[in-house]
Amino acid sequence: MEKAELITKVKHALRVSTTDEDIDAEVTDLVDEALEELRRSTHPIDPDDPLILQAVKSYAKAHYGFDEDGNKWLERFEQIKSKIGTFGPYGS
Repeated sequence: MEKAELITKVKHALRVSTTDEDIDAEVTDLVDEALEELRRSTHPIDPDDPLILQAVKSYAKAHYGFDEDGNKWLERFEQIKSKIGTFGPYGS
């Protein structure tokens, strides 16, 4: 999956429909941060893996205006990160 497609999917998950450059930049930063955190903990990642997509969406929701549910989404991200680091093609 191309990065632009990943960003679009994350924007949909965040219910963001604007094309405002500042918002796009913020979402892009969140995607980059999530991918980097996953890379650091799970070795190379496959952006086409549905678990990676779900992890990135969860990370974005944890850090983008979901204040009342931020901890829930961050916990979900950590669970997925742990799972992909332990099982499947990412685990050792």
